[in-house]
Amino acid sequence: MAGRVLLVALGAVGALLGVALAAVGVVLLVLTGRDTTFGGAESALSTDRYALVTQAAGLGGGGLDATVRVRVRSDRGGPVFVGVAPAADVDRYLAGTAYDELIEVRLSPLRATLVPSDGTGAPAPPADGPRWTVSASGAGEQTIDVPVRDGGQRLVIMNADAGAGVDVTAALSVRAPFLRRLGLGLLIAGALVAPVGGLLLAAGV
Repeated sequence: MAGRVLLVALGAVGALLGVALAAVGVVLLVLTGRDTTFGGAESALSTDRYALVTQAAGLGGGGLDATVRVRVRSDRGGPVFVGVAPAADVDRYLAGTAYDELIEVRLSPLRATLVPSDGTGAPAPPADGPRWTVSASGAGEQTIDVPVRDGGQRLVIMNADAGAGVDVTAALSVRAPFLRRLGLGLLIAGALVAPVGGLLLAAGV
């Protein structure tokens, strides 16, 4: 009797674990899609200040097998700038100027809470600013791809001439091949574990 109870318990746990692993795997595969990318829905961002700036984020070179793609275009039709630089360099560049900081950023669609930072000065054009890790500037849609890593970087969106009043349509997406590999692995593991659990359960019953 004890052996049968043990088989039933192990079988039930195995079956549930297998189903759970497979379900998580399917969710990851659906989220990342064939191109291993999730997010990317566009949203409007606007400020009457000089720039939109993210909090220090894990963006830069090296590290995880993941890349953040940022797409920006001006709703006013003028040239726009988007770039990433070390947080300390961005803080020095924008010191004493008015800008909005984006917190609680969500991907799809891009949403964020804007926290104002006051100042009386005007920043130099971004081309004369810090040494950007990666940047793009011009009319029309501008796109940058930034590898993910551990370390403080800031994303800056502003007019290419550093003028006040930034109105853009922007999107963030994350390309993470490792998540698709993880999803496939979990799906395979679930497909192997669930039948074994089912056999143990059947044997115990």
